[in-house]
Amino acid sequence: MKISLRFAIILACLMLSLNAQAQLQIVASGPTDVCFPNAPTLSVVNPPTNLTYQWFVVVGSCFNHNSVVIGTSTSIQANGTSGYFCVGTDPGGNAEVSNTIFVRVLPGSIGSLMLPLPYSSTQVSCLPSIDLCIPYEMAPQGFVSTIKWYRNNVQIAGASTLNYTATLAGYYKYSVSNSCATSFSDSVEFISPSSVPQFTTTAVSPVCNGNTINFTVTNPIPGQLIHGRQVIFSSSGFVASGSGINFSYIVPSALNLYVRLQCVTTGCGVQITPATGFTIQNISRQISPFATQNLCPGGTVNFSINPTGGVTGIQWKRNGTSIPGATQNTYPATLAGIYSADVTASCGVASSNSVTVNAASAPAASISANGPLTFCAGSNVILNANSGTGLSYQWKKYANVIAGATTSSLTATGAGKYKCIVTNAAGCSKASNTVTVIVNPLPTATITAAGQTTFCVGGSVVLSANTGTGLTYQWKKYANNIGGAINSSYTATAAGKYKCTVTNANGCSKASNAITVSVPCRIAGPTTTDLSVMKAVLYPNPSDGTFEIKINNSIPEPFDISITDLSGRLIKSEFQFLSDRTIVISNLETGMYFVILSGENERIVLKAIVKN
Repeated sequence: MKISLRFAIILACLMLSLNAQAQLQIVASGPTDVCFPNAPTLSVVNPPTNLTYQWFVVVGSCFNHNSVVIGTSTSIQANGTSGYFCVGTDPGGNAEVSNTIFVRVLPGSIGSLMLPLPYSSTQVSCLPSIDLCIPYEMAPQGFVSTIKWYRNNVQIAGASTLNYTATLAGYYKYSVSNSCATSFSDSVEFISPSSVPQFTTTAVSPVCNGNTINFTVTNPIPGQLIHGRQVIFSSSGFVASGSGINFSYIVPSALNLYVRLQCVTTGCGVQITPATGFTIQNISRQISPFATQNLCPGGTVNFSINPTGGVTGIQWKRNGTSIPGATQNTYPATLAGIYSADVTASCGVASSNSVTVNAASAPAASISANGPLTFCAGSNVILNANSGTGLSYQWKKYANVIAGATTSSLTATGAGKYKCIVTNAAGCSKASNTVTVIVNPLPTATITAAGQTTFCVGGSVVLSANTGTGLTYQWKKYANNIGGAINSSYTATAAGKYKCTVTNANGCSKASNAITVSVPCRIAGPTTTDLSVMKAVLYPNPSDGTFEIKINNSIPEPFDISITDLSGRLIKSEFQFLSDRTIVISNLETGMYFVILSGENERIVLKAIVKN
C-alpha cells in the first residue's frame, strides 16, 4: 500500500493547498464520470465582476503534477480526464482559488487503448520488483469505477487498486471501467534478472555434420519484439551464429558441438544459459559430378556417391522425392531434374549436395559432297558438314576416328564410308548421314620398243603398250597427242620422246614411261666448224677421250644429250655443263661414238673418235 498512501498524501496536500484560499466555487453541469464526448461544462458560481479568471487543469503521472492554464472565462468545457480548478484575481493582485473538480472521460468504445501507460518511478527492468501505478485522475475518490491489472494479457487476481508491485517478468497493463465503457492501457515490460532464457531442440546426439538443427526459445515473453532482445547460439569457442526466437544451425565438421543461449537486454546486461552438448558424427555424402549437367536425348548422367563415416544406407532423390529402388552407390539419371542422395547413419539422415540436370537437345548433323563421290586414284572430294555456333566435329571412316579431322570439312582421298559426329555447346552429339566414296584404280601403263631406238633417217621402231580388257590408248610425242595414235602400238619414224596414256573402263588414265627415239638427220664430221650450219661443234676430234661441245644459242632448250656406240647402246647421259653453253665429255674409251642432241623439233648427231 506504499504507493496508495503516497497518492493519498499528494492528493490531500493538493486539495488543502487549493482550498485554503477557496472563496470561489465551481460546479459541473452534469456527471463528471462520463464517456466521450459527454464531458461536462464547469462554471464559477456567482462570479464576482471585479475578478479576472484563469482555469487550470492538473496533468502529470502518479508522481509529478503540473497545472496548465486552459481558459480565461467564467466557464469552460472539460476536455478530458483530469482535475480542474479556477483562480480569480482582483485588480490588486489578490487571488482566490476555487475548489477542484475531477472529471474522467473514458473512450466511447469497449477496449479502446486511450489510457496512459502504467507509471513506474524506476526503470522497468533488472530489479527484483517494480512499483507500477495508475494516474490518480483515472480513479479519483468518490468515482464508481473498476480497476484491473494484467500480466501477459491475463488478469491478476485481486489486483484492483491504483498501484501494483510486479515481481514476475512480463508485460503489464491495466483497465478502467465505468458505467459506459472499459478502457485498456498499452503494456510496459518488466524484465527480472531471475528470468533466465530457456531453449529446446528435437536433435538428439550424435548429430550429423552438415545437417541443420532447429532450436526454439521456450520462455519468450509474449508480444516481445525480436529486435529488442538479441539471442545468440554459440559453438566452437561460442561465436555468434544467429538471433531471434527460432534458430537454424548447420552442424560443423568437428568432434563435438556445444550450444548456449545468450540474451542481451538494455539495462539488464547479458544472461547466458548453460551449454548443451552434442557429439558430431562426421560423414561424407557428396555426389559427383557436382556441377550442373546437360542431359542429351537418349543419354544418361551417371551419378555416384562414396559415403564414409558409418553410413548404413543410401536413397537417391529426384526433385526431393525418393526414387524407388535407387539405393546403390551409383544412379543413372535419364530424366531432367534436381538430384541428391540421403545417407543414413547412426546420427540420422543426412542429405548430399544437389545437382541440376537440364534437358538438352541434339544438334543437326548432315554432310554433303562438293563433287562426285566416285573418282580415280590420286583425286579427291571435299565433304562438308553443317555449320553453326558452338559446334565441334569429328570425322570417321567406317567406325574409326580420323585423327586430326575436327573441322567442318574433310578432303577424302581414299575409298570408304564417311560420316561426321557433330557436337553442340551442351555436349550433345549426333552422327550425320553416311556417304560412300568410291576410288577407281589407275590402269597399268608401260611401253617397250621392239628394236633399236636409234636409226638412220627412213628407219623406224615399233613401240608397244601393255594390253588388257577395256583399255584405250593415246600416244604422245613429248607433251603432244599424236593424231590417230590410239592403238596399243605405235611405229615411231621420227626422233623424240614417246609415251602412251592408257585409260581403263572406269575412265581412269595413267601415263606410261617415256622412250627416246633417235634418228640422225645430219652428221657433223670431225672437221666441221660452221656453227651457223650445224649449230653445235665437238672438239678436239679425234681426242684422247675428252671432248668439249660448244652449243649455238639458236638451239632452244630443253634438249637431251646422250652418247651411244655404233650399235646404239647408251654409253653416257650425264655431263658437265659450263656457263657458256659448253659441255665437257671425258673418260671415253678408244672407239667411235655418236653424240646426240635431241630438241623439240630437230636432232643433231655429232660423231666422235677416240684414239689411243
